[in-house]
Amino acid sequence: MIIVFCILVSCFLGLCGCSAGAKELTVYYLDTGAQKAQLSYMGDYITFFDKAVAAFQKAYPGEKLNVVRFEDPDEMAERISIETATGKGPDVFLFNAESKVDVLKMAQNGKFEDLTSYFTNDDSFLRESYYGPILDACRGQNAQYLVPLGFDIPYLITTEEKLQEKGIAADSLAAYEGILGAIKADIAATRDLESGTFSNQDTRFISNLYYWQLLSGEDFVDLESGTVLLDKEDFRSTAETVLDISGQQENMKHILQTYSRNLAEVMKRITFMTDDENILFRTWFYQNAFEKTMSRQLRIVTVPSQQGPSPVAIVTEIAAVNANSGNKEKAYSFVRVAMDTEQPMYSYELSVRKEYNEKLAETISAPSAATYSLGSQTFNLDPVQDMCVAPALDALENMTTVMLLNPKVAEIVKESTKEYLAGTSTYDAMFDNLTNRLGLYLSE
Repeated sequence: MIIVFCILVSCFLGLCGCSAGAKELTVYYLDTGAQKAQLSYMGDYITFFDKAVAAFQKAYPGEKLNVVRFEDPDEMAERISIETATGKGPDVFLFNAESKVDVLKMAQNGKFEDLTSYFTNDDSFLRESYYGPILDACRGQNAQYLVPLGFDIPYLITTEEKLQEKGIAADSLAAYEGILGAIKADIAATRDLESGTFSNQDTRFISNLYYWQLLSGEDFVDLESGTVLLDKEDFRSTAETVLDISGQQENMKHILQTYSRNLAEVMKRITFMTDDENILFRTWFYQNAFEKTMSRQLRIVTVPSQQGPSPVAIVTEIAAVNANSGNKEKAYSFVRVAMDTEQPMYSYELSVRKEYNEKLAETISAPSAATYSLGSQTFNLDPVQDMCVAPALDALENMTTVMLLNPKVAEIVKESTKEYLAGTSTYDAMFDNLTNRLGLYLSE
């Protein structure tokens, strides 16, 4: 069964869809089960979207709620495309990084309700309680069609000892080009399968050219103006670095297969581990792991944009209200509850409400944070050190560049750069193919 129904289903949910004007509130979101399976050792794991549903039910116990969870992102994208084309679909859409729905074009084409007036007239909404740049990133065409629910600050993990061993100056990592230069130099110095520049820890961007370009703070297209934004020479350094990373796949595969269950052995052999899970929680976890198993000092490196030292944040979870919904007020209430729902500590994402991340920072810094229970396991964790958590706190306080995921563009980039990253195409040929395909996408 590809689609799972829960809570209350009171209408036929075939390809004809559920009427957006139904009395109950209908919510669509993706739940592939991949993260649940990966984190099954945590016991009572709950996804953020499930948590938001539970929070809405608690806040509005008398409201009827119809939740449709899709296990297949392609099925969800097709269903939404068919239904919204005929004025149907759910009242509320929830999208995450695995979604394949072209959310930004849907917003541009008026498929979502502009929630500007709802926020303006909502006395409970205090903008200062949220991250302004995250909110603003979801505002386009002078309208609030999209509402952020979760975001990432991707980062690299290394140790002070490893940087000294490799001769990498820590201050060189404070600039995007400096990070690319350090990566390229380290890869060039790799001589055998027992050493490598990168290890992969549940990350979405290790050898993904789309993500690395977002991390530079530069997007591929501007939907509003209908233009391709890529500059051939500016894009070259990012592409060549990712090409070098891709060429090290055998090293990464060998090291992970041989030492994957022993973090200390992996980190002896690689320079950087990449991660995009909750930077606060993982900093705490990694600090303890590195110091207790390796006697080494953790170093967290956020990736600064090309515009300046502030690291890039990427909005990964978004809510939208169907423009054809007959329950817009109720749908807005659901979105507001979701905004005020705290991300699970072990989630990939950070909360959009500031106080939750501030509370998490206090939790991991407190002397009483000596033990942490995760499902059936209990970890003895020392409080996080200021120097370890400082990059995360600085990023949250000073972020200025925020990017939105575009799954259609990501797929175009993946297909257009496949031969280049495999070493069977030149940069010039790849760039021309990529920009041509992006132009066709904009003209659709």
